Amino acid sequence: MKLSDFNYDVSKDLIALQSQKPRDAARMLVIEGNSLKDSQAFELPNYIEQGDLIVLNDTKVIPSRLIIPER
Repeated sequence: MKLSDFNYDVSKDLIALQSQKPRDAARMLVIEGNSLKDSQAFELPNYIEQGDLIVLNDTKVIPSRLIIPER
Protein backbone atom coordinates (compact mmCIF):
# COMPACT_ATOMS: atom_id res chain seq x y z
CA MET A 1 0.00 0.00 0.00
CA LYS A 2 1.28 3.42 -0.93
CA LEU A 3 0.37 6.84 0.41
CA SER A 4 -0.69 7.81 -3.12
CA ASP A 5 -3.48 5.20 -2.86
CA PHE A 6 -5.28 7.70 -0.61
CA ASN A 7 -5.08 10.66 -3.00
CA TYR A 8 -8.41 11.47 -4.60
CA ASP A 9 -10.46 14.54 -5.41
CA VAL A 10 -13.74 15.12 -3.59
CA SER A 11 -16.07 17.96 -4.47
CA LYS A 12 -16.48 20.30 -1.48
CA ASP A 13 -20.26 20.10 -1.78
CA LEU A 14 -20.02 16.36 -0.96
CA ILE A 15 -18.26 16.90 2.38
CA ALA A 16 -20.63 17.07 5.37
CA LEU A 17 -19.95 20.00 7.63
CA GLN A 18 -22.88 19.36 9.98
CA SER A 19 -24.94 16.41 11.12
CA GLN A 20 -27.97 15.54 9.02
CA LYS A 21 -31.29 16.78 10.45
CA PRO A 22 -33.22 14.68 11.30
CA ARG A 23 -30.42 12.29 12.23
CA ASP A 24 -32.12 9.22 10.78
CA ALA A 25 -32.16 10.91 7.36
CA ALA A 26 -28.37 10.44 7.17
CA ARG A 27 -27.17 8.53 4.13
CA MET A 28 -26.09 4.93 4.51
CA LEU A 29 -24.19 2.67 2.11
CA VAL A 30 -25.51 -0.88 2.04
CA ILE A 31 -23.26 -3.67 0.74
CA GLU A 32 -25.01 -6.89 -0.21
CA GLY A 33 -22.68 -9.42 -1.80
CA ASN A 34 -20.98 -7.54 -4.64
CA SER A 35 -23.63 -4.84 -4.97
CA LEU A 36 -23.76 -1.38 -3.40
CA LYS A 37 -26.95 0.51 -2.62
CA ASP A 38 -27.60 4.01 -1.32
CA SER A 39 -30.02 4.04 1.59
CA GLN A 40 -30.84 6.11 4.66
CA ALA A 41 -30.30 5.41 8.35
CA PHE A 42 -34.02 5.10 9.09
CA GLU A 43 -33.99 1.99 6.85
CA LEU A 44 -31.40 0.22 9.04
CA PRO A 45 -33.98 -2.11 10.69
CA ASN A 46 -34.73 -3.52 7.22
CA TYR A 47 -31.15 -4.80 6.93
CA ILE A 48 -30.48 -6.37 10.33
CA GLU A 49 -31.51 -9.75 11.63
CA GLN A 50 -31.49 -11.35 15.06
CA GLY A 51 -27.92 -12.22 16.03
CA ASP A 52 -26.31 -9.53 13.84
CA LEU A 53 -23.59 -7.40 15.37
CA ILE A 54 -23.93 -3.63 15.04
CA VAL A 55 -20.84 -1.51 15.60
CA LEU A 56 -21.48 2.16 16.34
CA ASN A 57 -18.97 4.91 15.79
CA ASP A 58 -19.61 7.89 18.03
CA THR A 59 -16.42 9.75 17.26
CA LYS A 60 -16.54 13.36 16.23
CA VAL A 61 -15.12 14.82 13.06
CA ILE A 62 -12.56 17.53 13.63
CA PRO A 63 -11.62 19.99 10.93
CA SER A 64 -8.17 18.93 9.84
CA ARG A 65 -6.09 18.24 6.80
CA LEU A 66 -2.87 16.32 6.39
CA ILE A 67 -0.55 17.86 3.85
CA ILE A 68 2.49 15.83 2.87
CA PRO A 69 5.15 17.70 0.93
CA GLU A 70 6.31 16.26 -2.38
CA ARG A 71 9.70 14.60 -2.23
